[in-house]
Amino acid sequence: MVLCKRKSISLPNPPPLPSNLDVNVWHIPETGEWFLKYKDYLERMYFYSKHNFSCEITGASCLTFFEALDSEETEFKYVEEKFPIKLREPIAKFLHFNPIKRMDSLVEAVYAKFKSDFFPGEIVYLRKHRTTGASSTGSSSTPQYDDTTSEQNQQQLNNQKVYIIKEKAEFNATVDPRTSVVLSPAYTKYMLVEYVHNLYDSQHNVHSFIADQSQIYRGRTTFTKHLIKCFCKITLVRASTKMGAPWCVKDEYIPIYGLSTEWPQNMLIYKEGPDVMGKKRSHDDQVPEENKKEPEVIIIDDDGEDLTGIDGNQHQNIKTDKQLTVEGDNQNKNKKKRKTDFVEQETVIKQNGVTPISNTIVNDFELPYTSIPGFFKNLMYYNENLELSTDFSIGFKEFKNFEKFLIAFQFINTFNDKLLITNFSFEQFITTFKCTDSQELKGEAVFVDIIEKSNDDHLKIIPNSRKDKNELNDEKQFSESDINDSSEEVEINQVDDDTEVSDWKRNATIRNLINEKTTDKVKYTIVKDNPASDDIIDKVNNNGTALLIECFVAILRLFIDENGDWKIIVLEEWIEDNSNSTVMQTDEHNLETKTDVQKLKEEEGEDGDEDGDEDGDEDEDNDEGSTLDKFLNYRNLNWAERLSKRQFNNHLWLLSLFGILQDSSNIPAYKDIYQNFKDKVLPTEASSTQIPKLLWRNFCTKLTMDEKVDLLWALVDIVSNFSPDIKHAIEENMEFCNHIRSEKFKVSRELKSEQHNLLVLQNQMNVISEKIANNESNLKEEETISWENKLLDQIKLVDLLSENKLYLEKQLLFNDYQRLRFLGSDRYCNSYYWLELNGIAFNTTSKAEDGDKNVTITENESTTYHCGKILVRGPSDDELQLCLGLTVSEIERWNSHALSLGSAAATFEVFKIRKESDNRYVHVDGDTKTEILSKEGVVNDLIELNPIQRKIVDESPEKMLMHESQWYCIDKIEDVHSLVNWLDIRGHNENNFLNVIKPLLPFIEESFEMREHSSLATIVKSEEEQLLSQLQANELSEEELNLDFELNLEINGDIQNNDTTAEENELDKVVDTILTLEDKVKTEKVLEEIAQLENRKDSLMKSIQNKSNALTPGIRTHKRADRKRIRASRATKIKKQSELLTDLINLPHFKAMEDVIKWKNSLAIKKCGAQLRKNTTFNKSTEAEDTVAQRLQKLLMNVPNNSSISIEPSTA
Repeated sequence: MVLCKRKSISLPNPPPLPSNLDVNVWHIPETGEWFLKYKDYLERMYFYSKHNFSCEITGASCLTFFEALDSEETEFKYVEEKFPIKLREPIAKFLHFNPIKRMDSLVEAVYAKFKSDFFPGEIVYLRKHRTTGASSTGSSSTPQYDDTTSEQNQQQLNNQKVYIIKEKAEFNATVDPRTSVVLSPAYTKYMLVEYVHNLYDSQHNVHSFIADQSQIYRGRTTFTKHLIKCFCKITLVRASTKMGAPWCVKDEYIPIYGLSTEWPQNMLIYKEGPDVMGKKRSHDDQVPEENKKEPEVIIIDDDGEDLTGIDGNQHQNIKTDKQLTVEGDNQNKNKKKRKTDFVEQETVIKQNGVTPISNTIVNDFELPYTSIPGFFKNLMYYNENLELSTDFSIGFKEFKNFEKFLIAFQFINTFNDKLLITNFSFEQFITTFKCTDSQELKGEAVFVDIIEKSNDDHLKIIPNSRKDKNELNDEKQFSESDINDSSEEVEINQVDDDTEVSDWKRNATIRNLINEKTTDKVKYTIVKDNPASDDIIDKVNNNGTALLIECFVAILRLFIDENGDWKIIVLEEWIEDNSNSTVMQTDEHNLETKTDVQKLKEEEGEDGDEDGDEDGDEDEDNDEGSTLDKFLNYRNLNWAERLSKRQFNNHLWLLSLFGILQDSSNIPAYKDIYQNFKDKVLPTEASSTQIPKLLWRNFCTKLTMDEKVDLLWALVDIVSNFSPDIKHAIEENMEFCNHIRSEKFKVSRELKSEQHNLLVLQNQMNVISEKIANNESNLKEEETISWENKLLDQIKLVDLLSENKLYLEKQLLFNDYQRLRFLGSDRYCNSYYWLELNGIAFNTTSKAEDGDKNVTITENESTTYHCGKILVRGPSDDELQLCLGLTVSEIERWNSHALSLGSAAATFEVFKIRKESDNRYVHVDGDTKTEILSKEGVVNDLIELNPIQRKIVDESPEKMLMHESQWYCIDKIEDVHSLVNWLDIRGHNENNFLNVIKPLLPFIEESFEMREHSSLATIVKSEEEQLLSQLQANELSEEELNLDFELNLEINGDIQNNDTTAEENELDKVVDTILTLEDKVKTEKVLEEIAQLENRKDSLMKSIQNKSNALTPGIRTHKRADRKRIRASRATKIKKQSELLTDLINLPHFKAMEDVIKWKNSLAIKKCGAQLRKNTTFNKSTEAEDTVAQRLQKLLMNVPNNSSISIEPSTA
């Protein structure tokens, strides 16, 4: 029914016939009206031509009467033609007195309920394998109708076999009676028979199947949201005029769909009265005429004015709807009669071992196992010191609060505009946390020690690079006392008591280089340097902690504004008027903070009476309460007032942090965090002037990295759940993204049209080219050139529109707020996250094809990339049970063994699978070993691997992801490509994963490339090469390494063999023996013995000569000079090596610290004049934040070619 001013129109009754029937009249065929006067005809036509009408079915407005009438007739015919007849009755029953009030929500509810629910008599099609990424499960959405593709879709459907649902069987869900856990969900089976057009087909040619809702679908144009909405508009009406009244089916359709006019009990409140609505429909004759309420209509009189109370032909279309529905039912009965003649076959799912639908997307583990993916072996993790490590040996520890760390990082960067903080990278966030550790501020040191062999053959270390040593006095004679008192010596593999060997794993390449340089003559030791002093810790502007303080301060500012008004909507019981009651309530669960003197007094007074103990406890509570009061009201200023005045400088922000945590301690999630913060950070005794400084020093030295992350996460969690500013930012972002999507849709629509025009031009040019080639063209040369120019212009236009569309797609990715963007999960239920493109500034460049020209997408130049890694998270316990088939006992046993023995040992203990030294995987069952995977990577064909065995083989026992608290990362773009190649498009999880990651792959590649080629990485690499070249120039020579060993031999020789008496006596014996043998018969044996004695004689004579020469003063002086020169050269090289290796091992960390120190909160400086931690208040003279319309206008102004985009943003 055509509407005017949202009211129905009823045409006036025709006027009485004139006495003279031969008179000429003016007729309006659409309405059947006729007029005797031309003036009346023109006035009515003028009224109908006004754009004041709307179509009741489509809702299209600003139409003329004829356009609205034509729209209604077209849509009515479309619904009758397309909408399945067998689906109308179930939908009508669902809609009748439905509690959903909004029409759009009702349409969504109908679509969600019936998209995978089919009914006997419906025409359906079997799904085929899709080569695209779309899923074929029952939850997949039915493609929406598109006029431009309906003919193609219909042609595709015509080429497929058509089936009719013959029977429907519903099966209830299987529920565990003890735990009420749904073991298997409810499902439905359908018997399908082929649709036969010929009534006389033989019975044996008709086939039947059993299928579920995931294997069948309706025609693409028969069940769409547009059709559902039209059907609702045709059949529904408000049940009453009361506010919030439900929809109900019109009276005309009640008998057709077998519905009742009785009101549900829960909706009687909307009923207008006992004589209206429900009873009126069945007892109209019993209702008094004055109580009957006619529907509100607009009735047009002869002058075009609105009248009431005149009957019209408003049920004409409804009558047609009845007629068509009855005809459709009759046609369906004929089809049903034909189907009853078919021979019912045995219903099976599999025939000859093959399912009727063989190429569908299936469960990931139903796919055959292929090979081990390459990226798993390169996975890395962040250890307990937030160092990126590849060491998966026994006892490795991951960072416990890594998930909270990610949440805090992502929240601050996502809402940086509201927090007034400039974006920063993931490495900068890690580094600023490390800079709060006094040990991290000083780094590590490398000691180089010379090893010598003592008299008793024990190895000893001469600590050359550790401390000053007593040089050997070369001027004095060597003696045994000189050796014993020569220098400080320690046993090998031992270090000084005050030196701690470093257990850090950072900079693995240089660390391995240093460890490999240790030999039996020189030892290289990596130790932790002395912790930083308090003065260094206090200088927050120069030690890298400024970024972390800015993060805390930025979040604290959201709790109270500068006027002192609370902005965070907190629970009422959090805040109490009486501060003492708040302290008492909070401190019920607190542990008393006691000094050593107090503890000593308690120990001495343990034998006292009970009354004394009670009095002591009361005094302690009072003392603790006064101490808390002292901190919270530092210098007689309450922490909340201090927060409103923005007093954060000189570590005063910690007082506000303590106040917020104390008010939040009633919430269980934050109670332990507050208690730990209070016990460790609050000083026990301090002067009033030193409180903020002591709080900061305790924060840095007494809290672990995990505990500091807990504090920041608690603030983020409170703000994200209760801050209206964050809520408003999310709503604005949703509106802004919707505008971008609208503009993108306009560009896409225009691009599609221009691509069609381009195709037409190309076809015309091909025809012209053929005619020119065959000399059949009558076109002149100028006309041909004109056609070519048109084609070139059209190509340029299409390219520009494509570029605009790509730009808007990128902007949509850049501006969409999504915390911890979820890419998807693989076959083992491992989840993959990428932190870029979710409302965070990301400088990306797109290179032109003809050069290296870069197009900057964002304006923020401070951060070139965000994270530059893909994070991998382990599966939850539920996923391990449902997808991998593990039991709760197996999961608990694995976690227990992994904690104590390591992942590999736990895997062997629970699953009996281990990796051999030759890379084979074997299953051990007692004394029997079964090879699962050969060392060449070939799977044993005789064994079918279950899901957990596949997971072990692919991930390796050392890197098993078995818990959602495990976080690994992919650090190289080659491993990302390996991941994408490994994913199987036929698997359910991985199909969805591929659909998400493939469009983002260019952005992922660019972020990885930016990280690898960032300025920090370039500087580190350049300086590392220089230090390595200097290290090579200071390598110790063999002469320098053997100096102490040769000197020891020489000293021992001088002490023990100063005289040559023994050699001379032996020489005399040898000479006498030679003379005796010469007198004997010269046999071969005698001659051989004489030759040996002659050699011994020569050796003894040479030894005697050397010892005589060594005792001369000139030679001894010369040797001492050489040793002194070598020793000085060695000491210089050792000192230089120690410095160079110390610089090398600390280079990445110290450069990262320099990078964090250079970071400035430019956003706060721009809007407030200074960084937030410097008692900054908002500068009211600065420009206000841009509205959504202004942001959109700026975005559209930066479009590469905005000629096709309207600068004025469209309204939502």
